[in-house]
Amino acid sequence: GVLGLSVEYAALGYCISITFSSLYGVWPFIGNKQILKFVKPHFNWTHIKEIFVNGFPIFMQNISSRIYSLLMNAALLTLGGDIAIASYGVLLYSGGLIQPLIYGQADAMQPAIGYNWGAKKKDRVLAIEKYIFSTGIIIGIFAFCVSFFFSEFLVKLYLPEGTQELLNMAIPAMRIHAFIFIFSWITMCTESLAIALKQTKISNLLSVFMALIFPISSLMVLRPFGLDALWYVSVVSNILSALLSVGCLIHIYRKHFRGVEADNADEASELQDEDTQLTEAELAEAELAASKLSSPEDHLDPESISRAQ
Repeated sequence: GVLGLSVEYAALGYCISITFSSLYGVWPFIGNKQILKFVKPHFNWTHIKEIFVNGFPIFMQNISSRIYSLLMNAALLTLGGDIAIASYGVLLYSGGLIQPLIYGQADAMQPAIGYNWGAKKKDRVLAIEKYIFSTGIIIGIFAFCVSFFFSEFLVKLYLPEGTQELLNMAIPAMRIHAFIFIFSWITMCTESLAIALKQTKISNLLSVFMALIFPISSLMVLRPFGLDALWYVSVVSNILSALLSVGCLIHIYRKHFRGVEADNADEASELQDEDTQLTEAELAEAELAASKLSSPEDHLDPESISRAQ
């Protein structure tokens, strides 16, 4: 590491960082002076069930990804040895920088999506998702370009003391791995949408297939072709997950959003605001005109009366 300490200190540093971030997150609620604050818990089994159901996709995804990592590391160790494991670690580091960005912007909008979904404002749900998916594809394309065209720089950044043999393996692997960013955002955004809409069957389906079934199936198919084929496992599994996600999106749209136009949501909101502003202005003008009338019988203004009405 930077300080030349052992792996135990790296683990300690990670624990310290998690501790400080947790304290920072809890600090605003310590005095209970916020609108959102801690209260005496009241257990409701219905709410607990909803929490488990909504959190199950993420739980399954984490468990499945760990199982896949064990199998992938075993295959890399068998076919490529330690340098293959080191190269795979670089790929995981690069993905660990991009995936939280996509997940973060998608998950952050779940409360807004859930609120509008509960309020039956489907047009606003579509409008929000339009921005989420647009941001996701922008991040994905940017990550692909950086990983593909600057792969050598990134590998040397992660492995400043790497041997030439390690660099010769990691740099091509980075270029291959870059293609996952073109497809991974689709599954992430779709899964987040399904969770926000409480489409638990779809979110569970995406989690299991994205993190377990597709990666392990791709690994089993490509492993006989040698070490170089293993770098395509993530790409193939992400392509399959993206195709499944598109199918789920089509199903959700046809079932819940057929005939709803997202673009009309913003326009309708703007028109409504303009009408409200005009109405308030006209009423104020009518009140001002009425206050100047010395005798309503002598100074009736039909235009002012119609505006007031």
